[in-house]
Amino acid sequence: MNTKYIILLIIIVFLIVFLNNYEKNIEKLSPSDGEKLSPSDEYIDEIRIKNNMEQYLKFKQIQDRILKEHNFQIGYKELDSVDKKTIGYCPLGQYFKGTVPKELSTNDLNKCSSCRKCPKGYYIKEGCLGNVDTVCEQKKVPFDIYLESHTRPFSIHNMINPHQHKYDITENDDKTMRFKLSPIEHSHL
Repeated sequence: MNTKYIILLIIIVFLIVFLNNYEKNIEKLSPSDGEKLSPSDEYIDEIRIKNNMEQYLKFKQIQDRILKEHNFQIGYKELDSVDKKTIGYCPLGQYFKGTVPKELSTNDLNKCSSCRKCPKGYYIKEGCLGNVDTVCEQKKVPFDIYLESHTRPFSIHNMINPHQHKYDITENDDKTMRFKLSPIEHSHL
């Protein structure tokens, strides 16, 4: 066999062994289910909880402005039945599912669950906050709010009625328009 092929074979074997060991070491770094979090992991989860509250408060400002300007309630809102200590605990779009303990801790973050999506023709009126799931309402969202949902930073886009957009619009020879439709579930970047 040619020496350059032997050297290449040795390098490939060495890389395979190295990458295999590297993968095993990486797997050891992540906590497994039921494993107690280290103090640094708890600190990271505390930062996540703090960030969740900050994001909720920013969203609440947008929501309050929409309610004031358009007199229209849309999006995540606390209901009377919500346990106040769970508000802002989970990220926006998720709620605390299950029995709420007397004291919330970083170990309870795994109880955050995605909120129910509203079907076509409905929008998120309230809920999806604290320990209460989404409350949908069948009503047309005002056009001004629809337009705002399609303006950066798209903070309320996912709360309006599921909808599609025309794109790739072209004109046929007979002056009719041809276009494609976006999927109903989409997001804006």
